[in-house]
Amino acid sequence: MFVKVGINMREAVRAAVDAGVDGVTAINTVPAMKIDADTGKPLFKNGRYGLSGPPIRPIALNEVYHIAAGYGTLVIGCGGVSSGEDALAFMQAGACGAGGQRRDGRARNIGPHRRRPGISSARLWICL
Repeated sequence: MFVKVGINMREAVRAAVDAGVDGVTAINTVPAMKIDADTGKPLFKNGRYGLSGPPIRPIALNEVYHIAAGYGTLVIGCGGVSSGEDALAFMQAGACGAGGQRRDGRARNIGPHRRRPGISSARLWICL
């Protein structure tokens, strides 16, 4: 069983690892806000939303790096994965694989276990 965590949830990672999970998926969306320039008020009813996609990739890579280095558990990286190069960066940060979403909303999983024989480019590790 893998547990999905957001940013700055390293205490939760420790608790999950101590409880015996198989690994961690990191990260979830990042809390964000956008202000309407005309009104000076938040554009969303509750003021915040979950930022996802390529803008959070550096944050996600940082979390994956620290979790992989510090907790002795498997990590699946997610957050801004939109290419094989992105997936490779997550694996270089210590993840055992990476996941993302296609523009049509269907999930994709990226990792060395998905690599086809004879293909050397990380770009082709994406299973669509």
